Formats: sequence, C-alpha cells, structure tokens
Amino acid sequence: MNPSLSSCVPPVLRPSLYPTSSSSSVSSLGPLTSPSSNPHPSVYGILLLYSILTQIPSPLSSSQFYPLLNTPPPVLPHMRALPYYIDGDVRITHANAIMRHLARTRPLRGDEKERIRVDMIENQANDFRNTFIRLCYLDFNMQKHRYLEALPQTLKQFSQFLGSNPWFAGDKITFVDFIMYELLDQHLQLSDICLKDVKNLQEFQKRFESLEPIQRYMSSPRFMRSPINNKMAKFGTQ
Repeated sequence: MNPSLSSCVPPVLRPSLYPTSSSSSVSSLGPLTSPSSNPHPSVYGILLLYSILTQIPSPLSSSQFYPLLNTPPPVLPHMRALPYYIDGDVRITHANAIMRHLARTRPLRGDEKERIRVDMIENQANDFRNTFIRLCYLDFNMQKHRYLEALPQTLKQFSQFLGSNPWFAGDKITFVDFIMYELLDQHLQLSDICLKDVKNLQEFQKRFESLEPIQRYMSSPRFMRSPINNKMAKFGTQ
C-alpha cells in the first residue's frame, strides 16, 4: 500500500446496506439514492474514499442504486438526507459532511500549510461542480459547446495549482484528491480529450488509479463509474 495511505486505514469494518443500531460498533455507508433518484453528484468520491479507508469495496453495487425504500432510514430525524454514514454513535448525512468526517478522523487533511491548500481547492472544486451541475440539468444541448470552450481555462487553473506536486495539497494525499479525481473523471465522460493539454492532470488521474486500494476497488464487481446524475438530468444518467 502507498505509505501515505497505510496509516489511514482503520481495522476492517463491516459495512451494511441498512444499519439498524445506533450503538453498533461497525461503520456503515448507507444508501446513496432515494427511491426516485440517481446518485448524489459526489457519492463516487465517497465510495473511493470509503474503499481506501476500510480496505473493503463499497457496500453498494450498481444494481443496488435503487433501494426499495419509501423513506430514508432515520439516521438523523431532523435531516433525512442521503447519502448517510454511521460509525458507532456518529451519524452523518450529506456527502460533503461525510467526506470531511472521514478526513478528520484519519490523517487525510495534512498540516496547516496543506490544510490551507485543501480548503482553497475544495471551494474551487465546489464552484467547478456547481457549474457542471447547471450544465447537466438545464440547457445541456444549448450550452455544451460554450461550456467546452471555457473548460480548458478552468482546467488550466487546476493544473497550475497542482503544479509539480503529486497531490493537490502537496506531497500527501488528502480528501480533496478524491473530490478532484471524481470531477475530472466526470468531465472525461463529457469529453474524453478534455485533459489533452494538461499533462499533470492526466498524470494525477493515473497516479490516483494506480493506488493499490483504488485498483482493488475498481477491479471489483461493485465498482461503478456511472450514473453520475439524477435521472432528470440531461447528461450523466446512464
């Protein structure tokens, strides 16, 4: 295993699709969809992060993306949102909150200098994701050409931020690398040549995919690359 990841992995956890006990000592990653929707836009990054930390493939397969539930399990009665995560008495909903919790409880946020870079790239990635979501859900056919025209400049900014570093925070992998890998992979689904002029982003994707736990997950039957959006979107629903 990559040295930067070996200290991040807790004892093997037994994930379950529908955790039932708040006092359970096992960690669980709950359903990633509601009965009427496709995955949350950022659950792919969670699946990758979860798989690397637990050394177990995601508890969900692509065939389980439509759980037959009338309502989500009551992880937090006042926030019945998906996805959800349970670790003993810790109960969390919302993708970004789960990512941050996993990063805080393992050494995936770096030192103070690295955390500053993490915070900056996380917010920039959120802006990038929001723009992409607007494209996918609104006037996709009308706006795709304009979006692709502007995309090289956006990718150039990420490329310049990454520089010669192996990871976005510096020498150590952090949770924002999972976010960025997911976003870049989604854009490769939009245009498979979008990274042709940003070699270090190409190398970043390959470096991420070469991590042994990621390789193991991606070669497992539970690996899924898509769908990336709700079925009402104009792109990324297959």
